[in-house]
Amino acid sequence: MHLLSGIVGLAMAGTAAKARLFAIGYGAVYVLVTILGFIVGDGGLLLSLIPINTADNLLHLAIAVTGIGIGLASPPAPAGARSRSTDPARGRGAFLPGRAPCRKEGPP
Repeated sequence: MHLLSGIVGLAMAGTAAKARLFAIGYGAVYVLVTILGFIVGDGGLLLSLIPINTADNLLHLAIAVTGIGIGLASPPAPAGARSRSTDPARGRGAFLPGRAPCRKEGPP
């Protein structure tokens, strides 16, 4: 389970928005795990499979608070980020993938 969550985290680390979404979602999942752990109680089995104790529950709570806190503290998009299609300073056709930008030069 931990390996899978790490792989998903790495896959979503490509953009700030995806990383923020992962942190909040990861924290929310751990809130659920924490609640279930406290319901099961110390020494019980979570989902009749995973042994749980109070230390596990407190660790899961800390992970949940940290994940949600980091996600909410992160801006939805990087400061000053604008897409090429909506940036009026670039104008239409200012960027073509694989080609250098056009430069207007004076007469030869």
